[in-house]
Amino acid sequence: MKRLWVVLALAACKVSNDDMEERRHALKSQFDEQFARYRAVIDAFLAATSAKDYGRAYDLLAPTYRNMVPREHFVARVATNHNFDKPAAISWHRYTSLNGTLKYEVTWGELGNAEVSFVNVADGSQAVPRIAAISINGTPALPSPP
Repeated sequence: MKRLWVVLALAACKVSNDDMEERRHALKSQFDEQFARYRAVIDAFLAATSAKDYGRAYDLLAPTYRNMVPREHFVARVATNHNFDKPAAISWHRYTSLNGTLKYEVTWGELGNAEVSFVNVADGSQAVPRIAAISINGTPALPSPP
C-alpha cells in the first residue's frame, strides 16, 4: 500500500512536456514584452542613422554620453561611421544588469558580436531607456569625446 502512495505522489508531481513547453513560451513572452522597449530604442537609433537623421539618433543616447560628446561632434563623426549606415538584423542573446545599467549581448548583423548598454532616464512620470554605449567586436562604435 505504501508503494502505491509513492507511485501516486510521483505521478502527481510529474510535469508533462506540453506543460513545460507552455511555461517556456510564457517566460519567453514575458521576457520579450519586458525588454521590447529597449529593442525599440536600438531599432529607432538604427532607423535614424540609416536615414541620416543624426540629430534624432543623438536624442536616443544617454545624458552621460551627451554630456561628453556635443551634438555637432556626434553628427560629424557618426556620418562617416559605416557601422550605422543601414539597419542591422540584431539578434538578442542575453543581458546583465548592474547598478542601473542594462547590458545586452547581441549579434549586430554581419558585423558580429556586440554589446549595447542602456540606462533608464526620467521622462516626466516614466523612465525611458537611452543608449549609454555600443561596442562591436570589443571596439567602441559610438564617436568618442573630442
